[in-house]
Amino acid sequence: MPSSSDSSLSKICAHDWFRMAVACVTNVSMLAASCQAFAGTSSLPVSISADDMLLATLLPAPGEAVLDAGGSSPGENQLTASPFVWVSPSPAPSLPSPEKNRSGSFLDAWQGAESRQATQSAPFVRVQAPLLDANEGSWQPAQVPAGADPAPLSGVVGALPIERQVGNCVVYGEVSDATSLDPIAGAIVDIIGTGRTTQTDANGKFRIDGLPAGDFPAEASALNYNGTTLGVSPQPGEGVELRFSLQAKPASSGTEEYVLEEESIVGEYTERSQGNFNLTLEAEAPSLTAGIGRDEFSKTAVSDAGEAVAKISGANIVDGKYAVVRGLADRYVTTTFNGAQVASADPSRKAVQLDLFPTGVIEQINAEKTYSADLPGDFGGAVIDIVTRAFPEERILNFKAKVEWNSALGDKMYVHPGRSLGFWGDTGSAMPDVLEGRNPDTGDVVFYPTPDMPTEESKERMQKLHRSQSLLPVLDDPEENKSYSLTYGETFMLGNGMKLGVIAAFNQSSGDSTNDSDINNQDRSYFKSDYERGVELSAFVSAALEMNELNRIKATYFNKHDAKDVVTQGTRMTGTSKDYGRIVDYSVSPIVRDTYGADAVYTREFWDIETVERDLEIFQLQGEHAVTEGGIRLDWSISESNAVEKRPHSSHFEYGVLDFSEKALAPAVEAATGRLDQLIKDNAAGLGLDPETATWGNSREYLVGLLGEETVTNLEASQGMPVVDGSVGIIKTIYPISGLIGQNERTITAFRRKDSTEEDASHRQMALTLPFRLDADSDRRLLEIGIGASKLRKNRDISARVYSLVTAETNGNFSEPGTIDGPGEDMVTNPGDLEDLITGDITTGPYYAYGVGDAGVENLSTVLD
Repeated sequence: MPSSSDSSLSKICAHDWFRMAVACVTNVSMLAASCQAFAGTSSLPVSISADDMLLATLLPAPGEAVLDAGGSSPGENQLTASPFVWVSPSPAPSLPSPEKNRSGSFLDAWQGAESRQATQSAPFVRVQAPLLDANEGSWQPAQVPAGADPAPLSGVVGALPIERQVGNCVVYGEVSDATSLDPIAGAIVDIIGTGRTTQTDANGKFRIDGLPAGDFPAEASALNYNGTTLGVSPQPGEGVELRFSLQAKPASSGTEEYVLEEESIVGEYTERSQGNFNLTLEAEAPSLTAGIGRDEFSKTAVSDAGEAVAKISGANIVDGKYAVVRGLADRYVTTTFNGAQVASADPSRKAVQLDLFPTGVIEQINAEKTYSADLPGDFGGAVIDIVTRAFPEERILNFKAKVEWNSALGDKMYVHPGRSLGFWGDTGSAMPDVLEGRNPDTGDVVFYPTPDMPTEESKERMQKLHRSQSLLPVLDDPEENKSYSLTYGETFMLGNGMKLGVIAAFNQSSGDSTNDSDINNQDRSYFKSDYERGVELSAFVSAALEMNELNRIKATYFNKHDAKDVVTQGTRMTGTSKDYGRIVDYSVSPIVRDTYGADAVYTREFWDIETVERDLEIFQLQGEHAVTEGGIRLDWSISESNAVEKRPHSSHFEYGVLDFSEKALAPAVEAATGRLDQLIKDNAAGLGLDPETATWGNSREYLVGLLGEETVTNLEASQGMPVVDGSVGIIKTIYPISGLIGQNERTITAFRRKDSTEEDASHRQMALTLPFRLDADSDRRLLEIGIGASKLRKNRDISARVYSLVTAETNGNFSEPGTIDGPGEDMVTNPGDLEDLITGDITTGPYYAYGVGDAGVENLSTVLD
């Protein structure tokens, strides 16, 4: 190592030059941005500490803070073996780059820090951060002078990264078992993005000091527990307490054994004369990587990539599809297929649905948690790479058939009313486009009926849409889950050191599932029952040709088709916005009592029928080539993928429920009786009754004789007493009940919808590696220069259509069907009969109208290039 007092560059050994080259390559973008931001020329001190070389490239932006890690003064222009000085000159109108100084070498252009300070009055802030002696105990944050916050402005190139910032904020708390509430010792607590991590003590307690102010995710994880993440916003001068509750992971396959992934960080221990501890990073920076392989798939009984990723340390799966790594949402996670990005059909996410990939064709799933140059440029928090199989070690010929019995399936299953998915997952025809067309002059979409369309044509179009699919599902017997798979793989030796690997796999699965849940939100609450029937198909073909150990080509084709029908029944819907769940107010809506002779509690019910079809197709061609062992290497890949998610015809059918039962009206009867009892007691003396014993129940007959039945009935009504006749039972109707739909509103009984999201992705990559050996006969000193190119293009198209079925209007146009107890009831059980009431005139009968707005949703396209 050069002496701190030596000013000659010639004494920097070859090892130091190598380390400087690595530092420059690692921080080339940051260094270039900083060079363009300096005025005139700047200087890098001649005497350079080898161990500080990597930090020396992180020059601050103009006018920003100066970090002094070892007590040197502003006038010094040399670095000692340990401390370093960063000086940020003031900006100037002219911004020449240092490399344009023709008076000397690149390093010479950075000299003259002392002379520059004599001619410029650039203010700077000094932060003292003394080195840690091995005998001084644990690390302590630096003392920041008052008013001198070292945290730079957001987005300034060359500023200190957040993990190097020091503050005076504190986060403390406890990690415990979510079930037993026992403290968890040895749990890891990480304030993500700050570089601050600690372990809990024997009592599950932790404390992290020296944090900068801001908003951060905090993650807690422990052996045999699922990790969890909380948000934390530390502020100066006040501690923030966090309490983590971790759920224990279930043991795999009932063996009470846990499979743990190994994570390694490689570093070099060096010792200085001062006795300080130092960790020097090698040129190949350590990366945090976890993964799960083919052997673990069978041990943990996972069937798709989503389930497999959930087994990786620090990773979780949301909705069974999307990866969340280290607490970062799926929008920060990139999914690659053999290193290439593929299309995603989810309209609201960039994430790829991992449940589309069966584990039968996967060799390894890797989760890269730290960035490196070979990862995608939109790396945000992690990359999930799915690596498929290429060369089977031995011949594979497997056929599997599996039947699962689900005790929670129940004895009934509601399914799609018009067709069966069958073995191949056929979703049938989409909703017909009978209510839209094109303007012949402009080409714009036009929604029918238009004012100039004949009534008879409008009627025919609406009736065709109405009968295209029933609004009610069909009751069927549940089907157990079944699956079939066929896999063939073999490696053929072709002679002359060549071999050909072939793998083909086909999978089919189908089955039913049900789920019941209570939904409660601010607007409405209801009981929901879901009935799902699905079919999945996947095909995988891979062929790899290895010419020799240094050259191979691989072609891969993958296709996944996933189709499912989901029927949802919502019952007992109540809500404050429309007074659902209450007795129909006779003063507002007399039609219920006048028609049935009794009062009823009004709720809502609905049926949703939704078909979801997802398809993913990937074609990939890859190559690896080298001239000699350890020589020039070329890797390339071409990937084309297409992902589609569509709902060809979904419907929502909603109607009212009138409950006349004594049980439904009992709360109202009890409340009204209490008010009437108090009324009797208050007026007992005037009525000649004993106020101590008189109640409405034992006094009603007396009052009828005194006042008459009509007066007593009106008195009961004034106190909210409902008219009860449980023999009427429960009535379901689509008839609009005034006061429950609101004035000047349309009664929308049903919706029909179709939508589609399609994304095409094209990804081409090339990487060229050029090795340079500093020792001709040895690889001990080797410099590799990598040149890479990547082109990614994604096109996403979204379209949607929604049509609403209007069955009544309160503005005087019409109110169909005619009566609450006639067609209104019949249409609930036979909504198809509404076809006969459609006239084609929107002022005289039910009609379909476009439900997303006048402009519609027409092929919204986005392009990423």
